[in-house]
Amino acid sequence: MLAAGAVVGEAEGNGRIERGVFKARDMSGTLFGGALRANIDAGVFDPAWPLHFAARLKNFDLARLTREIEPGDVSLTGMATVDVIVHMQEGDFTNIQVTGRSIEGFSMDRATVHQILMTQYAEDMAGGKQLRRIVDEVVGDAPQRAFDVAELQLRLREGSIKGTTTLESDNLNLTVNLTVDPGAVLDALELRQEIQLDKLDSISANPVESGE
Repeated sequence: MLAAGAVVGEAEGNGRIERGVFKARDMSGTLFGGALRANIDAGVFDPAWPLHFAARLKNFDLARLTREIEPGDVSLTGMATVDVIVHMQEGDFTNIQVTGRSIEGFSMDRATVHQILMTQYAEDMAGGKQLRRIVDEVVGDAPQRAFDVAELQLRLREGSIKGTTTLESDNLNLTVNLTVDPGAVLDALELRQEIQLDKLDSISANPVESGE
């Protein structure tokens, strides 16, 4: 089963149509190695196509997510749980709430952490060499920078998806403010869906032949 370009395994659930609304409760499956539970309400006979989606993805693998989603050069590891609420009307988001947390084995690639620190403190410190030396010492040499806790909060506000990512460790705490264009998110999801469908069509058209 495909959902926004992601492959949901072992999908199960029952739905019914009630007063023109398709309702699915306690749908379950696996996604990125984690356990997915979701509820869906979709106005299938309404021209505005209203959609309410609420889900929890528990104990999923961040490394697997970054391998499959390919978010640029960012590399994450660890296990996380995320709660998502999405409302849509006429193909646009009307409500988005995302809350995520990782407290097991979380890490982010050194290059991204280094870039975040350099950007945040460049205006506060004079001397690029001094700043780079301090950042290098804090980030360390390992390819992945470990954190004890990572949290994500996103909300739809004033036409944009806004929120924060908070990373905490003994000697480094980071807060990154995020602003994302909802239209760009929709375009990315549609593109991933098309790519995955093309892959499935290719597999169907060229099945692997078993050896004799």
